[in-house]
Amino acid sequence: MVDISLILKQIRQGESTSQEFKESAKALPKSLFETVSAFLNRDGGRIFLGIDDAGKITGIDSNALQKLNDDLIT
Repeated sequence: MVDISLILKQIRQGESTSQEFKESAKALPKSLFETVSAFLNRDGGRIFLGIDDAGKITGIDSNALQKLNDDLIT
């Protein structure tokens, strides 16, 4: 089960060298894969989709979830 309070705590901590926010309502941002690569070349990290740079939860369009998932996998 997902611990929402832990996720919200991590979001409140803001972006860092191991945590990145990406807005992505309907499509994956082009910079996502650069971030994945950077994390893979370091010590890993967390990427939160549907959150702007200021840490505001902007969400993901529920109708786009399958496409986002498929694009991420491919």
